[in-house]
Amino acid sequence: MRDCCEYIMVHSKTTAGRNNTGRELLGFIYQRGKIKEDQKRYEQMVEKDSDNTVALFMLSESYDKITKEPAKAADITLRLTKIDGKQAGGNSSGTPDGKMSQT
Repeated sequence: MRDCCEYIMVHSKTTAGRNNTGRELLGFIYQRGKIKEDQKRYEQMVEKDSDNTVALFMLSESYDKITKEPAKAADITLRLTKIDGKQAGGNSSGTPDGKMSQT
């Protein structure tokens, strides 16, 4: 199950596809009591490849939703957002010039 979900997350054409599959996987892992074990696995994956979006997403969600470590979750989410911005062609603000609206 985990390998299949990770494959879908890597090859998803949309962020929403990755997020939905990742959350399903997180629920699967949680129900089996494997959160700590998988956090270690995903941390090792990030050590090998700091731009691994699957591992960063899973760590971000597990720290935020399961183990309630908001500082870690925020740091990892920020890293993931920067990577997504680079892959989308430049900025992660959602605006063409990369600047947030001042309104």
